[in-house]
Amino acid sequence: MPEIRDHLFGLVRDSPAQQARAKALWTSIERRQKQIERTLARYREGGLPAAQAAINQDVIASSTAIRRQAAALNNAERELLAQRGQSTHDSAKLTNNLFATLFPDMGGCLYFLRNSQDHAELAAQWGDAAPVPAGMIAVDACWALRRGQPHAADPRRGTRCTHCTDWGGQGAEEASDLCLPLVAQGAQLGLPSLSGSEQILSAHRDIIEAASEKLSMALANLSLQDRLRQQSIRDPLTGLFNRRYLEESATRELTRCVRRGLPLSLLMFDIDHFKSFNDVHGHAGGDAVLAGFGKLLHALYRAKRAGRNRVDIAVGN
Repeated sequence: MPEIRDHLFGLVRDSPAQQARAKALWTSIERRQKQIERTLARYREGGLPAAQAAINQDVIASSTAIRRQAAALNNAERELLAQRGQSTHDSAKLTNNLFATLFPDMGGCLYFLRNSQDHAELAAQWGDAAPVPAGMIAVDACWALRRGQPHAADPRRGTRCTHCTDWGGQGAEEASDLCLPLVAQGAQLGLPSLSGSEQILSAHRDIIEAASEKLSMALANLSLQDRLRQQSIRDPLTGLFNRRYLEESATRELTRCVRRGLPLSLLMFDIDHFKSFNDVHGHAGGDAVLAGFGKLLHALYRAKRAGRNRVDIAVGN
């Protein structure tokens, strides 16, 4: 029990709130231990009827408190995982640390699907069971991604994913595999692929699936935040940054140039005769001109659209 207590407090050492929850949980566990010892003593003295009589409302309350506190600790940790990840890179790093801490006897990899949805790229790796993972795998190489369901297999039975058999690391031939697709809002985002003994994977499968589900939700939220962020700082017609982005970045650019002793220039473009062109060809024609001009500037400079026919460019060395 001391080892379990130390491991629990080690997992939450970076969060004072979680430390308080863990302390309350452990207090309830110690109380329940004493109750179990008293019940066993009653059993040795008077048999099963005496032991059953010792199970009173206090015992039931202690067991209920342990389940409630454990659930609160688990839910809070999942929420912290989602909040701490401000990008997919952060989420991959947090997932790496979490899985490596919770399942030290397993190895695994985390893959994120590319925008093309045909390949998944390696984002993180932990443990020694799979030391040589593929840097990129095709969707067809993983049964979990093909079926949209968790897929477990071991060398003696079941169909192993191609990317698992290709690992080829020490002990990979004897290891069992578990791949879980990360799915949120009907879209596949990637997968964690774990390798270890069949007994360990089976014992921890519920926790692994719960962690994967929370990771899916966190990634979906990050994707939504990124889309909203892009919509708030980019002009939808030209793809250029808008005035809001200029206001946000002006201080940063000025500070950078002052610190490095570099010049900073602000250029303003006004498209000549644009109103006449727009009157003759309509808004669709004018939009086409702006979109084409925006693509040209986007390829050459950091530009922002400041008006219907004006574009600003900030140029620094």
